[in-house]
Amino acid sequence: STLRSVGDSKTPFYALTASGITNVILNLVFVILFRLSIFGVAIATVVSHFLSASVVIYTLIKRKSEPYSLNLRKLSIDKGTMIRILRLGVPAAIQGALFGITNLFLIAALNRFPTTVVSARTIATNVDILLSTAINTYLHVTMTFTGQNYGAKKPDRIKKSLLYALIQVITIGVVVGQVMLLFYEPLVNMYLALDDPNRAEVLVAAKEIMTVMLPSYVIGAINEALSGFLRGLGKSVLPMIVSIGGICVFRLIWINFIYPSFGTLTGLYLVYPISWTLTGLGLMAMSIFAWRKKVSAIKAPDEIK
Repeated sequence: STLRSVGDSKTPFYALTASGITNVILNLVFVILFRLSIFGVAIATVVSHFLSASVVIYTLIKRKSEPYSLNLRKLSIDKGTMIRILRLGVPAAIQGALFGITNLFLIAALNRFPTTVVSARTIATNVDILLSTAINTYLHVTMTFTGQNYGAKKPDRIKKSLLYALIQVITIGVVVGQVMLLFYEPLVNMYLALDDPNRAEVLVAAKEIMTVMLPSYVIGAINEALSGFLRGLGKSVLPMIVSIGGICVFRLIWINFIYPSFGTLTGLYLVYPISWTLTGLGLMAMSIFAWRKKVSAIKAPDEIK
């Protein structure tokens, strides 16, 4: 995040790529060669993460002429900075934790279906994560560009960065989502054994889930960009409140009171696009308010006497 915030996205990419390749190779070595089973997979994961962290830390230490250079001897806590970080970080952490708790209720409802549906949900989630991860990066991208240009007092660039982020993330959500939905069968089959007797049932259930989820990610994509915009302006509590209401509270109401009248898999998963839409409307309203309150009031450097 530190490197990306100053415009260096290549180094983290190279570090994570090396980490991923190392993880795959060590998985094969520990599981097939040394027969360490799950323990071997765990070792491979830890080693690959350590490699990635080492590359990034080494990079930060070597860039001594930069203001973000890491000097281990000067590590200390700055009270003012720590408070600002907590003010932005804690609401986001609470928001993420509550999302996880809410999803437990959805999983509990899902577990009432046959085991083939539960398997389909696991597979569909693993496929969906390819799209959701790409979309989630735009929260950080928008937050970085908004924060940098807000600090530099360049409102026009804030507007451009938000606009470009929305165009890109919506395009990714629509195009990638439709391509994945078109090729759902080979994607799902990657997780199924050729002789699996429940193969057909799992495919049907996975398609039903993905038909609801994949086209809906474009709504979540807009929400990610708007959340990044608000956080870049230092507004972290407001997105948390809107998200808790629109996603956490609404999903609990849907699962416990509305969904039982449907009782279908599609009826259960409709909670995602509807809750994302409600949250998106709230984030749009807040973004318009924040724009008028904070961004429009910015005076560019050449306007300041």
